Amino acid sequence: MYLFIISISIILFSEELTIFQIGHLKGDGYYQDIKVEGRYAFVAAGKRGVIIVDVTDPASPKELNEIESMDYTYSLDVQGFILFMADGKAGVRIFDIRDIKNPEQKGFIPTLYSSQNIKISGQYGYIAEGKGGLRIIDCLNPDFPKEITRYSKSVNIKALDIADGYAYLADKKGVLILDIRNPDSIPDPIQIDAIDSISTIQSDGRWLFASGGEKDFMVSNIAVPQYPITQKIPGGYKEIKDIFLSGFHLYLAQGDFGVSILDVLIPYSPEQVNHTIISSEACGIYVSGNLLYIASGYDGLNIYKITGE
Repeated sequence: MYLFIISISIILFSEELTIFQIGHLKGDGYYQDIKVEGRYAFVAAGKRGVIIVDVTDPASPKELNEIESMDYTYSLDVQGFILFMADGKAGVRIFDIRDIKNPEQKGFIPTLYSSQNIKISGQYGYIAEGKGGLRIIDCLNPDFPKEITRYSKSVNIKALDIADGYAYLADKKGVLILDIRNPDSIPDPIQIDAIDSISTIQSDGRWLFASGGEKDFMVSNIAVPQYPITQKIPGGYKEIKDIFLSGFHLYLAQGDFGVSILDVLIPYSPEQVNHTIISSEACGIYVSGNLLYIASGYDGLNIYKITGE
């Protein structure tokens, strides 16, 4: 009973958050994925490639450079001074960005299908390649990356996340949990079924959040990844295109439905603490401190400040 009262108290007194726009960079391309490292934002902008933005002054972001796409840039990741761009049918291209105004291509990973999403963890790169499945690449030497293994058993991987030796894959059938601690011998995955194809996924190693279409928003306890405990959460979380977890808050980019912020202190009972209809499409989302960065499709990059009420 005591724990129950504490839980109720937490729910009743969850802090409401507000966001208000402070900066905007006009788009040229379709801005859909974003990472922020220090004073720079890196945006995947479709046919235009990767846009590099100086966000030192978030009220006045300035485009510094672009890395041209050879097909269509869906996603990117940054580790140190190395940028990895998932460039569709052009594969994954690897750049040294120490000279931010003159990025130098170092390596290249060809594709059989289309490189749609990439995550870097340690020395390895993990690539979602649609019908080509999951590829694991050794990127210790970015000049000469090499494939370690590929998992492609009847899958269509759109997005992924990596945590504590497991890959969490957004598949057309649901979520696949893959033990990748030994890349040379990957066992069959654990599957969490979904009504719609899963399109976006985020994990902190204990909890997993995934969404697809309008029918599935799932929360799974993955403390023991082989035995996930999953609940499907009602609430009309439509068109979730990207998810970002920061502390006890989950940020949802919901396309034309704007941005939602959920308090997930009790993950199976998320409480919406903000929903904002923005003037543009919310495609990609990133949070750093009290700043919210939104890759807003054809509208470009929008920057918001987060405050508590």
